[in-house]
Amino acid sequence: MSVKSGDEGIKTMFGEDAFTHLLNRACVTEKALRERFVNKLTREEVDLTFLHYIYGFVATHQPVLAPSDQIAVLRYVADDIISPMAAEAAIRRIPDADHPILLRVIRTVESLGRRDAETFQPNL
Repeated sequence: MSVKSGDEGIKTMFGEDAFTHLLNRACVTEKALRERFVNKLTREEVDLTFLHYIYGFVATHQPVLAPSDQIAVLRYVADDIISPMAAEAAIRRIPDADHPILLRVIRTVESLGRRDAETFQPNL
């Protein structure tokens, strides 16, 4: 299934429960990252880290998505939580290899996204 940014097909593809879970967890995660790293990472670095959380969830919950579809989901979720401009900048950003704190945080947060997707239990 090919998705476009803003496409209602994203919700259908994920399932309403999983998509709502992702949005709720993404909101909580973004706020926690801002609070936790207020003096350690720049706003742009937190945005990048936040997108890695979403990526971890998406890649685990929908592992067959093409990279372009994964990016469409990242944009769709992040646009409402950070901003379309911040999301686009974070998608295009390559983390600085000389910033060990940022690299460690990215790995940790992405694994949290994966864990949240793995432990998600739909309402039956």
